[in-house]
Amino acid sequence: MTVKYTSVALLACVLCQLSSASPIYPQATPQLPTAISFAGTRELASGNADAALIAIKADSPWADSQLWLYKFGVINARLGNTAEAVEALNTVSSTCQTLRPLAMEQIGDIAVEQKDFPQAMTSYSSVLGVAELPEQYRHELFRKIKSVIGNGIALPPNASWIDEYHQWEQEQQQALTATKPETVCDSLCRVQNTLWSRAWNLEMANNFKAAITNYRSVFNISGRRTEEAHIRHALCFYKLGKYDSVIVHINTFKQAFPGSTFFWAAMFWQGKAYAAQGNTEEAHKVWNQIARLNPFDYHAHRAMQLMGMADKGTGKYHAAPPNVKPISENAVREWLDSVPPPLSTPRKDFAKADSVALRRGAALLSVAQANTAVFFLDDYQNNYPGNLLLQYDLASSYAIAGSIGRAFNVGRRLAWRIPTTHRENIPLQVQSVIYPPFYAATISKYAKRFNVDPLFVSAVMRQESIFDSSLVSIAGAIGLMQVMPATGRKIAAELKEKNFATDSLFNTDLSIRYGVYYLRKRMIQFNGDFVLALCAYNAGANNAIKWRDRNRNVDYDIFAENIAFLETRGYVKRVLGNYWTYQRLVSTPGYEYKGE
Repeated sequence: MTVKYTSVALLACVLCQLSSASPIYPQATPQLPTAISFAGTRELASGNADAALIAIKADSPWADSQLWLYKFGVINARLGNTAEAVEALNTVSSTCQTLRPLAMEQIGDIAVEQKDFPQAMTSYSSVLGVAELPEQYRHELFRKIKSVIGNGIALPPNASWIDEYHQWEQEQQQALTATKPETVCDSLCRVQNTLWSRAWNLEMANNFKAAITNYRSVFNISGRRTEEAHIRHALCFYKLGKYDSVIVHINTFKQAFPGSTFFWAAMFWQGKAYAAQGNTEEAHKVWNQIARLNPFDYHAHRAMQLMGMADKGTGKYHAAPPNVKPISENAVREWLDSVPPPLSTPRKDFAKADSVALRRGAALLSVAQANTAVFFLDDYQNNYPGNLLLQYDLASSYAIAGSIGRAFNVGRRLAWRIPTTHRENIPLQVQSVIYPPFYAATISKYAKRFNVDPLFVSAVMRQESIFDSSLVSIAGAIGLMQVMPATGRKIAAELKEKNFATDSLFNTDLSIRYGVYYLRKRMIQFNGDFVLALCAYNAGANNAIKWRDRNRNVDYDIFAENIAFLETRGYVKRVLGNYWTYQRLVSTPGYEYKGE
């Protein structure tokens, strides 16, 4: 195949202003940096290029725009309509500087498919001649060029990027032979862990006075245990019934560590201490503050439950959920734009180069090429953390493009960046981005089959894999529900499913089916106890049994704090916080938990 550049009249290089609805975010109209058309995007993301072509042909108001032509070219390339694809992409390349590199890359990909490797080299080289392309994107092009070289094509001798390519190639070779240094805990960390273990064992043996002394020894030693040691120290006073000491020590902790991840736990236990003294008014004052400042947190939900506003087990609210209501999409955007960012992350205006990169990333998302779009868009998460509206648009766009894991990754960062002073009134649409109903149809199907609350499954998935079906943990757990291969084989045998292979766990349907089945087994084993079922899911049934037997008669909240593994303690709380938040959202008109 020989591809020739055509000469055509200059068309306006704009990104469309027509948005199409998403089944996940039905009202979202992302603007990156202006509104674009997502006609055909969902169809491309699902692999249905024929339906995508029909969708963009119906997108008639924008049929003369460069973005429309780019999408038309990409879709026809997917369908194998080479002549139509190349004609459209050549037009874009010769008339729109913004989309030119994307169009030429696509032409190069078409040439590779046609085994026209000289043309592929010419096209990729043309892309690399464009200034200010992201480094990761250039490296992706280098990988393609290396493949072309492997088919007998020489590098163009006078290309401006030759030295950069050779440097990249050298770094790739060094990376293959490099040995990564082992990460070891320094001496202070080892000392702190030893002191922590001693204090923990004393606390679990109900020797609370000695545990208090040992936790104090942890306070001034660097390590990950410092802040939690303050909470355990206060908990020991609570277990001794010395509630005034709990309140005093929590106040000291709050002043010393205002940004601690244990801040909400500290407030919760301060409220528990007031309640134990019979000071209900002060307890509710503290608990209402948690619910207002961080309504998604486990401790906020527990506070609401202790105040009688929600069910202890399911988290279902006894009355209408507080401070959750849908508003218009324009109002959502106005709200996000009005939230003042923290002083450490001031809102910045887009530079001209940034706007070009943003438009290129948006164009790639419009054709469901999220793996390439990320090269243009990733920096926006770090460079513009104070621009909450941009983060919302990025999350929505990734979801519409079918990149579920990335959509949620941006969404949860958005949650972190909303100041506590504004979390009480987060619009429903923004909460839907933070707690999305991804895979709801599949989850609901297997939840019904195995008699598990689908919202509980979503809560587990949100924590286990952050909705990334390709995730593999350090321990080797795979997929959306992070099932270990050995566990997967056992489940396959129990379900009488043949031909199980480890890679099967990357399949979203199978991962959800096996994860829901395993959750059901644990729920049955522990008589419907959510906490113990989660302990078993995360740390194994044997550990869950051991913790249950050791803490049979303790208070619900003490039990959660007595889970012996730091990771599992945090895991149980985060999943239950997810679950109770989903319970609140599904009871709110406008939040739809249904098919993807």
